[in-house]
Amino acid sequence: MARGQTVGTRRNYSLRTLKVLFALSGGCCAFPGCRMLLVDRRHDVNDPVNLTNIAHIRGAADDGPRADPTLSVTARNAYPNLMLLCPTHHKLVDDHPDRYPVEVLVAYKARLEKWVHDRLTAAMVRVTSAELDVVCRHLVQGRPMPSSALRAVPAEEKLRRNDLGDPSRLRLTIGMAQSPLVADYLQRMAAHVDHRFPGNLRRAFVSEYERLWDEGLRGDSLFVALSEFAGGEAGDLPRQAAGLAVLAHLFGLCDVFEEAA
Repeated sequence: MARGQTVGTRRNYSLRTLKVLFALSGGCCAFPGCRMLLVDRRHDVNDPVNLTNIAHIRGAADDGPRADPTLSVTARNAYPNLMLLCPTHHKLVDDHPDRYPVEVLVAYKARLEKWVHDRLTAAMVRVTSAELDVVCRHLVQGRPMPSSALRAVPAEEKLRRNDLGDPSRLRLTIGMAQSPLVADYLQRMAAHVDHRFPGNLRRAFVSEYERLWDEGLRGDSLFVALSEFAGGEAGDLPRQAAGLAVLAHLFGLCDVFEEAA
């Protein structure tokens, strides 16, 4: 270690960690009463407004706010020790660590994730065929669709084999609430529009799954990435809900996530 370097100052977040962190937080500031959307693509998807600060609950450095010298560098940069804050509130909590100790920030993070979960659940109830049509047509028309011969396995075994934890299980539970609506929509599309539509939709998901697998994503981060593929990122909750409903339906049919050993 170089002289003057402080243990734990290196910030190195894996893509897997960031995917889960942003998904569970909805891309919002965790400070109570703020909820600012930190990466806003609604106005210009090619040049998003990014105000994200990734904050450490226990300090990134041994001499930082809320420092815990016993925590390894890896643990400091892992999901349980990270939260999203806007620049204003990141500075506030780090400038006043006595006012905002570890237990307070842990509670802020948990409160935000519950808020995101509750909003997604409420949005799922309002999903209609109109939202499904927007999501599914975009997926079918906008992605390459190579053939694939994945074999189906039982859903519970698939959860285990793909190392899907509570974040994915909770979202699958939310999405499955609209599985009958998705099934009805796909049946109508096949009967009245294009009999190939359900198969093309499945292959679009499989193609993206294989691409993400090749990039090294696994487990919850892979599920989150597929959710983003289906419904977009934070900022369009109705579309997110519709995309999650489609993903959950295909998961229930064992049409995605079969490859894990």
